[in-house]
Amino acid sequence: MLRVHSSTVMPGDTFLALRGIDDDGHNYIKEAIDKGASCIIAQEGDYPVKTIIEKDTRAYLAKYLNELYADKLKKVELIAISGANGKSSAAYLTYQLLNSLGTKCAYIGSLGFYVDDEKKDLKNTTPDLYELYELIIESANRECEYLVIEVSEAAMYQRRLEGLKFKYVAITNTDENLLNTTNNPNILLLNKVKRYGYALINADDPAVNSLQLERNRHILFGMKKSDCQINDVHLYEDHSIFKLNADNKMMEINLPLPGKFNIYNYLIAYIIASLTGAKSEDIILSTAYLKVPGGRYQIFKKDDSTVIVDNANNKQRIINIVEKVKNFTKGKIIILIGSKGTNDKETRQDLGKTAYELSDYAIFTTDSPYWENPETIINDMVEGLDENKFEIIVDRKEAIKKGINMLMPGDTLLVLGRGDDPYQIIDNEKLPFNDVNEVSKYTKNK
Repeated sequence: MLRVHSSTVMPGDTFLALRGIDDDGHNYIKEAIDKGASCIIAQEGDYPVKTIIEKDTRAYLAKYLNELYADKLKKVELIAISGANGKSSAAYLTYQLLNSLGTKCAYIGSLGFYVDDEKKDLKNTTPDLYELYELIIESANRECEYLVIEVSEAAMYQRRLEGLKFKYVAITNTDENLLNTTNNPNILLLNKVKRYGYALINADDPAVNSLQLERNRHILFGMKKSDCQINDVHLYEDHSIFKLNADNKMMEINLPLPGKFNIYNYLIAYIIASLTGAKSEDIILSTAYLKVPGGRYQIFKKDDSTVIVDNANNKQRIINIVEKVKNFTKGKIIILIGSKGTNDKETRQDLGKTAYELSDYAIFTTDSPYWENPETIINDMVEGLDENKFEIIVDRKEAIKKGINMLMPGDTLLVLGRGDDPYQIIDNEKLPFNDVNEVSKYTKNK
């Protein structure tokens, strides 16, 4: 049996060493041999068992898996959704919509692996190649017609999708830091569209022209002139209504999700459902039952005030949420946020400054500090800010309680950064903690 994790090696197995950005399988070859590996496939080295040296072990693995599971790969079409923001929601909405229309679909992403309403937790948003193939094969064995995969930037840079081709690739939007780079992960992904597939591109994205590769067939969506164009948008606290011009028809959509960015996420699901053969009237009927993933703009009420839990953890996503809540907030906007221990000081300061400037009051607390001192992280976030407009509460549970208790009628509290994440990682120990559960103790779900 071919193994890529030394911990799973059994006597007689072949161990293949994969190189990643943060880890290198070559460091585990001795452990694999000690556990009984009879063959090593590596890019370099001399070992006391049968050894095969390959220039690129990741390409070798992709070819091996592709040939081994060729029949299974033909049974399920792959959909990839990526972008700076919204890819989780867009992928999950696509999964929901296809299944509700009778097209069996599985989902892989930051929420886990979903198939037949069963969930399996995943270590990464986009698993590495070996695990990804296992999930593709399981989807095929469960008779799924489609598998939608949320693709992270790291997955593209680390070649976790090596050798795979996609019937549909959708890009929600482009990170502003990648607009002028040659190594744009979105473009790397768009080169994986099958010859008979489609690339779905946001017409309002600054990078729209560079994303339209000559090799692909394109469907554009957005506010600007496009194949799937939206206009006459009306945004409300818990839903959106807009006109959609697609397939030479003008339709009114009542989307049970708030915010303009959710309209864009929905358009991806709509287009893919349409490409699979669903009629527009059936798609619109199924739209009424769509839900965003837990912890994504999840609304709670406390008397005449509002609490919203969301996993927004970067400047643009915070801006999007604040712009949305301004439409219905009559009182103050309070932001509660922390920063992960894996973020550098510049990222922490950017988060802190953004939350401070966009709110009437900010509460800075912990996220997952990992091995770092939480107070050091928070101090990085608040450096240079006026102490009169924020406070620090290191314990996130106490911070949430304080934030809710200080709400006055018409106020909105944004609990940001973690969404429905079930754990905080403190001193590298996973401790059960969930923002949604904590907020629920003091409020009621809308």
